[in-house]
Amino acid sequence: MLGPWITTHDEVPDADAVATRLTINGSVVQEANTRDLAFDVRSLIAHASTFYTLHPGDAIMVGTPAGFVQVHGGDTMEADFANFGRMQIAIRDQ
Repeated sequence: MLGPWITTHDEVPDADAVATRLTINGSVVQEANTRDLAFDVRSLIAHASTFYTLHPGDAIMVGTPAGFVQVHGGDTMEADFANFGRMQIAIRDQ
């Protein structure tokens, strides 16, 4: 699940300048910005749309910045997106 919010185009001043932070159990493991992507957001959307039809609410995943850390059952991850919100994910064992 992604969310709990939906951000519309008019609420994003610059999709190519969104700061992000990921923490695990309160410790910062990743800090990045969409300006550091290999391709700008518009190019990513254009490229994806050549393979499939994009619909409102679709998500395009583009990889991860430096700082990959393994998570374990009981961990809590928080993804924070500047000016959008924070998403908390509780990790559980299979």
